[in-house]
Amino acid sequence: LGNYDPCSDAAKAGSLYGTAIGLASAAKGLWNAGKNLVKGAKGGLNLFKKGSEQALKPTGWKEGDRFLNLPNKGTPQLNWKQNYGALRNEMRAGKPIYDSYRLPNGELIPTSGFLNAERSVLQSRGWIYNANKGAWLTPKN
Repeated sequence: LGNYDPCSDAAKAGSLYGTAIGLASAAKGLWNAGKNLVKGAKGGLNLFKKGSEQALKPTGWKEGDRFLNLPNKGTPQLNWKQNYGALRNEMRAGKPIYDSYRLPNGELIPTSGFLNAERSVLQSRGWIYNANKGAWLTPKN
């Protein structure tokens, strides 16, 4: 994922829901995060709940943390199809997928909508959530 550049990555940040509001909120969160990175820690793709305080927090992000940048396709069905494909592509890389919608102790916060569907996709493919890491890990890890 290379060097973390908050300006560049914030411009690329987006909502898993593919909405303009999510893009603006995620970009703001990543821009602020660039000023408060956890030193030496490496991150990756983060699933998040649109508008949640966890996704918009200005601190605690790791170098390389990012969201998917997906344009709004016009309908929830088309947005999910795009989201599902992007998530599966990330899963094929085999790297941890972080879940930012969680409690401070790492436990997942129950939800619905796209985030719940994303979690279900990960679980149905054998990925295991590790609360200590705040990440979904492949069955191989």
